[in-house]
Amino acid sequence: DMRRNIIRTQKTMKQMRDYLLESEDTPVSDTLHNKLEDLIKNNRRVNYRVRPPRTLPASVRIAKDHAVPVAEISRTHLSFVLEQGQLPQDGAPWSGVLCLSGPEIPISGTVLRTIDRRVDLKLDLLIDDYGSILDGYLTRVQMLDFMV
Repeated sequence: DMRRNIIRTQKTMKQMRDYLLESEDTPVSDTLHNKLEDLIKNNRRVNYRVRPPRTLPASVRIAKDHAVPVAEISRTHLSFVLEQGQLPQDGAPWSGVLCLSGPEIPISGTVLRTIDRRVDLKLDLLIDDYGSILDGYLTRVQMLDFMV
């Protein structure tokens, strides 16, 4: 039901955006168009956090010989549980290496929050090559979820 609602909402927002583009400009047209465009971008499937399955594991290498499993991941956010060591402070910059069942990509971001031992990061923008690798991984995970 949630997926159908999201798809229906996304299609309706796109129709409203297109209607605004085809209609005569008014003082609110640009604002409404921009808000709809932001919602459409944010609502894309790639922005939703997923839990990596056992068949497509993901981890974050935080030191030369220390990696932790990824709890949740999206194109813009990443979460992991740091079972030992010092937790980073909220708002602190962070960097590491994301290992995606084969490819490894450097990542950086900002610590959004820590809850118990879980660290939630807002990822910095990735260069195109690394972004494509992450997008491919997220697509495979989401397709696996869809098929199961």
